[in-house]
Amino acid sequence: MQLRVLVIDRSEDLAHFVRVCLTRYWPQAKVEAYLTLYGLPPEKFDWSVYQLVIMEHRLGPSEETGFDLLRTIRACHPTLPVVVLTAEGSEAVAVRALKLGAAHYLNFEDTSPRRLSACLEDLLGSHSSAQKPVDQAGRAGETGSGAHSRGSYSASRSPGSYSGEAAELRVPGYKVVRKLADGGMAAIMLAVRAEDQRQVVLKILSLRGEIDSELVRRFMREYELIGKLVHPHVVRIYERGFAQDFAYIAMEHCPAGDLKLAMTQGLPAARAIRFVLQIAAGLGAVHDLGIVHRDLKPSNVLFKDDFTLAIADFGIAKDLTNLTQLTVPGAMLGTPYYASPEQLLDQAVDHRSDLYSLGVILYHMLTGRRPFDGATLTEIIYAHSRGSIPQLPLESRRYQPIVEGLLAKDPDERFQSAADALTGIEWVERASSPETGLSRA
Repeated sequence: MQLRVLVIDRSEDLAHFVRVCLTRYWPQAKVEAYLTLYGLPPEKFDWSVYQLVIMEHRLGPSEETGFDLLRTIRACHPTLPVVVLTAEGSEAVAVRALKLGAAHYLNFEDTSPRRLSACLEDLLGSHSSAQKPVDQAGRAGETGSGAHSRGSYSASRSPGSYSGEAAELRVPGYKVVRKLADGGMAAIMLAVRAEDQRQVVLKILSLRGEIDSELVRRFMREYELIGKLVHPHVVRIYERGFAQDFAYIAMEHCPAGDLKLAMTQGLPAARAIRFVLQIAAGLGAVHDLGIVHRDLKPSNVLFKDDFTLAIADFGIAKDLTNLTQLTVPGAMLGTPYYASPEQLLDQAVDHRSDLYSLGVILYHMLTGRRPFDGATLTEIIYAHSRGSIPQLPLESRRYQPIVEGLLAKDPDERFQSAADALTGIEWVERASSPETGLSRA
């Protein structure tokens, strides 16, 4: 039976885009356009002849026009999959569309022929009447070289409490292997990307129940902020997406653990400096984009291998070029042990706050303990804002100027950029090399 796809939009643009995408992977599919320039489909419209509907969310003067049509389709034909594919959407639009019954939500910005095909296969692959897509070589079968799981994501579980088999989680274009961890607001899954069999990490945020669109926006900002950044010391973000029950972000898999595990007993000075140079280089690339991480700590610095580190988890990062306020006044974000005095005191924060966190990490790597501690949050805040900077042990004392340049209480007295910190470290290394006649102690 020929696959019939109905595309609903105000113009032919969306239908043309879908035809281009499907020609490559579903060449026998018939794509029909319904233009809403002169009105929505009539009450007696025959939806049953289609296996899939793809629609814009804005079909008239307001978003409500598209949402009203989505309600109508779900009411008269509840088993017909509807994909909202839009050029003007947002996280709030995605959440609303999915709650009204859309099977998937896609944004033009993130959609490719392969991704749209993976979405269709996820929705239609289990229908015996639907033709299978073809891969790039023209062979019928699964899209890419990996098969998708056919299970369903349990409606009774949120990602934070998800305890079922990983194969039950179905993400178009990926095969979920196993659960790695529960994050603060998302489940962390190891997956294989069907396109190239690359292992990736998926962050999964449940959209079940009452979901605050601001929470979804914060979750998806990680992609928006650094999705286009390619740097060896920043974890790569590949893709974001929405499915019926969840939002997800696909990112680079760093299989060798995090810095927290490596520094519990302190590290040799040479290795600690090599690591801090890598972290500073990654911070420099992030800061060049106008982004402040705001939660730099050892557990957010991951090992790609035994010698290469990358900064991860930009969930609470701040875009200094965007005046949109995502936090409420008085709400402290970040981890107190590694946060700057200005962040702990709810003052203005810029890239120099990350440099302070880098100083805490450097001290911790060199000594095996944090420079400022406390039994309560009040004690920790006092130590960061008023406590004197502790001295490094003799074997690493030559790096004391670097620690003090990173941990200065006043941001104006710190290194003013990651590049400045790198220059300072390189100067110390040259000054203490054997050629200078200076001792390394």
